Amino acid sequence: NPDNLPVEKLTLKIAINGKTEDIAAICDHWVNPINFIRYKSPKIWDSDGRHIIGKRDPWLERTQFIIDDLNWLLQQPFHIFWSNLIYNHSIVCCLKSYLDYGPTPFNQIQFRKDKAMRLKGKQLEKVVLNIYKRIIISRENDKEFMNEIYHGTIIYENFILSVPTFFDICQIFGRKYPNAVSDIITRAIKLNGSYANDFKLFIQLLHNPFNCIDLKDCAGKFKELGKVAVFLAELWTTIEIFVKLCPQTAKFFSKKVFLTQMMNVYENILPKLYEEHREFDINQRNRYHLERIKKLLDLTRISMIRAFRGITYAKISRILEAPNPSEAKHVVEMVDRFLTQISGIVTEKFFLQDYNKIYPIELDLEVVSQ
Repeated sequence: NPDNLPVEKLTLKIAINGKTEDIAAICDHWVNPINFIRYKSPKIWDSDGRHIIGKRDPWLERTQFIIDDLNWLLQQPFHIFWSNLIYNHSIVCCLKSYLDYGPTPFNQIQFRKDKAMRLKGKQLEKVVLNIYKRIIISRENDKEFMNEIYHGTIIYENFILSVPTFFDICQIFGRKYPNAVSDIITRAIKLNGSYANDFKLFIQLLHNPFNCIDLKDCAGKFKELGKVAVFLAELWTTIEIFVKLCPQTAKFFSKKVFLTQMMNVYENILPKLYEEHREFDINQRNRYHLERIKKLLDLTRISMIRAFRGITYAKISRILEAPNPSEAKHVVEMVDRFLTQISGIVTEKFFLQDYNKIYPIELDLEVVSQ
């Protein structure tokens, strides 16, 4: 690249059948026609924790194939990496399958009994994260780079990164690799402003799962209660982490309709789930699972409180970080909005009580009054 051209404008001279031809640096010529297989979660234990013969080794073999293929991709030069990512659609499908079915804090039981599986899982986790870290890099060195507008366009229009993908990345990687996750999402949003509109639409869709929770399905049904508990814990821990790592996205969650739905879950759905949980006999042989459900419900509560705090207090935190907080831009507007949101929970008996234990409202009022 003697002219220091961005990769999207670069052509390379290569020999084809004895002739020299100019080939675009980003095109399907560089694609390795292999099919990147999709990740599958291990199904090697039955519901009673007994090992299912013949399931472990195929999972290890399949996972190693994925690791090898993704490591190959990661080692490619800039133009080959991007050509394959754009034109070999099985790569994005492979990455998304890991985000869909990879280990989270709620299904770590997948690996807890097997050292080889834990090791293989960690290897795959590392290479998938490194792929996403590379995806948001526009310039690798002085010779290998792309225009940021082009970069933002290809990751958005080819669905390499999307808002649902951001949430999945938070769920899978956010606890162990907070800085990397924050960097991935923050850079992507800067590269393409369309993600902001997608955030608004996605958060509107989050209302639907709240409305779809049918408490009648949980009545006396242990398995259904467990599913709802896992769903709520996964959802709210992800939102909590997301807002914490990317506070600039708090504004998308701060709409009244979302906060109202949030209060409905806390005030009406969670208490009924606790009530259903108490109906089961704690002395049953499923005691471990009952205790796990209780922990998931408790985790949901604390995550909802922290998420609400992150959503409503994000702009106040920015004001307090300013050299002269009282002179910060739009300070009055931000404080008024925070006070309005806090006033909105006064009628929420359970939430207000629990929130005030962790984040005393009197202290907040004292801070903003200054």
